[in-house]
Amino acid sequence: YLTVLYGGKALVVDPKGERSNWARDLPELREHISISTLSAGDEDAGKLDPFLIYRDNLEAAGELALNIICEIYGFTSRDDEYEAITEAIKITKQHETPCMMVLADALMGFLEEDEYYEIGRKLGRKIRNLREVGMAKLLFGTGTEQGLSFHKLINIIQIQNLQMPSPETPKTDYSQEELISTVLMTPIGAFAKTFATSDRRIFKLVLFDESWALNSTQMGIKL
Repeated sequence: YLTVLYGGKALVVDPKGERSNWARDLPELREHISISTLSAGDEDAGKLDPFLIYRDNLEAAGELALNIICEIYGFTSRDDEYEAITEAIKITKQHETPCMMVLADALMGFLEEDEYYEIGRKLGRKIRNLREVGMAKLLFGTGTEQGLSFHKLINIIQIQNLQMPSPETPKTDYSQEELISTVLMTPIGAFAKTFATSDRRIFKLVLFDESWALNSTQMGIKL
C-alpha cells in the first residue's frame, strides 16, 4: 500500500484467492488495482507457457521449459529424456511461433534413425495428453495466446482450484494435482522476475504468497 502511494508498483501472487476484496475494501485505489484469475478453462490455456513469458528471451524460455518438463516427469541430466528435450528445444527456438506444443511436435518429429526417436515420440505424446489435464493447461500454449500483462499499480494474480500440498509433505508423496500446482509456481515466479526487472526507473514490490513452493524445484530456488 505504501509502496504504491509513493510511486511504486506491486505484483501480488495470490494462489488462494485471499485478496479478491482489495478492489472493494481499498476504494481509494480501486481504479489502480488489477485482479487476474487463471483457471483450468480453455480460455486460459497456455498463459503460463515459458515461451510466452520469455517471448523476448528464448534462452530463458528454453531453460524454463526444460525445467518444467523435468520437474513434472522426474527427469535428471543423466536421463536420455533430458537430452531429447534439449534437442527439441533447439528446434523449437528456431520456429516462427515457439511454444510448448511446438516443443511436443519437435519431440515427435525425430527421424526413425535418430537415437531419440522412440523417446521423443513417447514424451511428445505425454506432453500433448498432459495439456488436457486440469491446471496443466496453463503451461502448454500453441503460440497464439495473449500473455499476462499488468500495467496497473497493484496487480494481483489468482489461480483457481490450485491444490497446494503441505510444506511438510515429501515430494514423493505429492498427488498429480499437487505436483502440477507446485510446478505452476515456477513460471509465475519467472513472470514476477520479468515484472520486477522491467522499467528500472520504477520501484517494484513482489508479494509471493505460498513462496515456499518455489523452493521445491531447482528452477524455483534459482529464481
